[in-house]
Amino acid sequence: MTRLQRSCLQIALAFAALVTFVQWAPWLGAKQLSELAGTGLRHGEVPDDARSFSINHGEIVFHRHGTISDQPILFIVYTSILIISIGSMVLLSVRSKSKG
Repeated sequence: MTRLQRSCLQIALAFAALVTFVQWAPWLGAKQLSELAGTGLRHGEVPDDARSFSINHGEIVFHRHGTISDQPILFIVYTSILIISIGSMVLLSVRSKSKG
Protein backbone atom coordinates (compact mmCIF):
# COMPACT_ATOMS: atom_id res chain seq x y z
CA MET A 1 0.00 0.00 0.00
CA THR A 2 1.43 3.36 -0.99
CA ARG A 3 1.69 6.25 1.41
CA LEU A 4 -1.05 8.12 -0.49
CA GLN A 5 -3.41 5.15 -0.34
CA ARG A 6 -2.75 4.71 3.38
CA SER A 7 -3.39 8.42 4.00
CA CYS A 8 -6.65 8.34 2.02
CA LEU A 9 -7.77 5.26 3.94
CA GLN A 10 -6.97 6.93 7.25
CA ILE A 11 -8.97 10.01 6.24
CA ALA A 12 -11.93 7.83 5.27
CA LEU A 13 -11.68 5.95 8.57
CA ALA A 14 -11.49 9.22 10.51
CA PHE A 15 -14.60 10.48 8.72
CA ALA A 16 -16.43 7.21 9.46
CA ALA A 17 -15.41 7.45 13.13
CA LEU A 18 -16.59 11.06 13.34
CA VAL A 19 -19.97 10.36 11.74
CA THR A 20 -20.44 7.28 13.93
CA PHE A 21 -19.44 9.18 17.08
CA VAL A 22 -22.00 11.91 16.37
CA GLN A 23 -24.72 9.24 16.19
CA TRP A 24 -23.35 7.17 19.09
CA ALA A 25 -22.59 9.79 21.77
CA PRO A 26 -26.16 10.97 22.48
CA TRP A 27 -27.15 7.40 23.39
CA LEU A 28 -24.83 7.50 26.41
CA GLY A 29 -27.07 10.02 28.18
CA ALA A 30 -30.42 9.14 26.60
CA LYS A 31 -33.33 8.71 29.00
CA GLN A 32 -36.88 7.46 28.62
CA LEU A 33 -39.47 10.13 27.84
CA SER A 34 -41.27 9.09 31.02
CA GLU A 35 -38.37 10.65 33.00
CA LEU A 36 -38.83 14.05 31.34
CA ALA A 37 -41.13 15.50 34.02
CA GLY A 38 -38.57 14.77 36.74
CA THR A 39 -35.86 16.92 35.16
CA GLY A 40 -37.37 20.23 36.24
CA LEU A 41 -36.20 21.79 32.99
CA ARG A 42 -38.44 23.69 30.62
CA HIS A 43 -38.98 22.21 27.21
CA GLY A 44 -41.13 22.80 24.20
CA GLU A 45 -43.52 20.34 22.70
CA VAL A 46 -42.26 16.78 22.50
CA PRO A 47 -41.85 15.80 18.83
CA ASP A 48 -44.08 12.95 17.63
CA ASP A 49 -41.08 10.85 16.56
CA ALA A 50 -39.16 11.32 19.84
CA ARG A 51 -38.33 8.09 21.65
CA SER A 52 -35.84 9.45 24.18
CA PHE A 53 -34.18 12.65 25.36
CA SER A 54 -30.89 13.83 26.80
CA ILE A 55 -29.71 16.98 28.49
CA ASN A 56 -26.97 18.81 26.62
CA HIS A 57 -25.53 21.89 28.34
CA GLY A 58 -28.75 22.40 30.30
CA GLU A 59 -30.99 22.07 27.25
CA ILE A 60 -33.27 19.13 26.52
CA VAL A 61 -32.58 17.42 23.20
CA PHE A 62 -35.08 14.91 21.84
CA HIS A 63 -33.93 11.85 19.91
CA ARG A 64 -35.59 9.52 17.44
CA HIS A 65 -33.57 6.61 18.80
CA GLY A 66 -34.44 4.94 22.06
CA THR A 67 -32.16 4.33 25.00
CA ILE A 68 -29.37 1.76 25.07
CA SER A 69 -31.65 -0.68 26.89
CA ASP A 70 -34.35 -0.17 24.22
CA GLN A 71 -32.05 -0.91 21.30
CA PRO A 72 -28.98 -2.78 22.57
CA ILE A 73 -28.16 -4.45 19.24
CA LEU A 74 -28.11 -1.17 17.32
CA PHE A 75 -25.99 0.42 20.05
CA ILE A 76 -23.55 -2.50 19.82
CA VAL A 77 -23.38 -2.06 16.03
CA TYR A 78 -22.52 1.65 16.37
CA THR A 79 -20.00 0.90 19.12
CA SER A 80 -18.37 -1.79 16.96
CA ILE A 81 -18.09 0.52 13.96
CA LEU A 82 -16.52 3.18 16.17
CA ILE A 83 -14.00 0.76 17.68
CA ILE A 84 -13.12 -0.82 14.33
CA SER A 85 -12.65 2.52 12.55
CA ILE A 86 -10.47 4.00 15.31
CA GLY A 87 -8.56 0.74 15.78
CA SER A 88 -7.90 0.51 12.05
CA MET A 89 -6.54 4.07 11.99
CA VAL A 90 -4.18 3.26 14.85
CA LEU A 91 -3.12 -0.03 13.24
CA LEU A 92 -2.39 1.67 9.92
CA SER A 93 -0.36 4.34 11.69
CA VAL A 94 1.67 1.81 13.69
CA ARG A 95 2.30 -0.39 10.66
CA SER A 96 3.41 2.57 8.52
CA LYS A 97 5.91 3.68 11.17
CA SER A 98 7.33 0.18 11.57
CA LYS A 99 7.94 -0.05 7.81
CA GLY A 100 9.77 3.23 7.81
